[in-house]
Amino acid sequence: VTRTPRGDASALVIGADNKVETRQIVAAQAIGDKWLVTDGLKPGDRVIVTGLQKVRPGAQVKAQEITADNNQQGQSGSQPEQSKS
Repeated sequence: VTRTPRGDASALVIGADNKVETRQIVAAQAIGDKWLVTDGLKPGDRVIVTGLQKVRPGAQVKAQEITADNNQQGQSGSQPEQSKS
């Protein structure tokens, strides 16, 4: 989520033609480093979460999809569970 000079929230999403587009959203609040988006995105929208500095609206991209579960595991830094004896 980024903010325009006027303070409006927006996100970069990948359209059906694999081109980057800017979407105006409503970000109700920030929770740590995450945003609670209440409007402007719908199920199935592909939001760009990394590499934002490398893309611009209209650019053709090849998406690499991640799920929230995969993202949480990658950020947690947790170690594999050890068996208890």
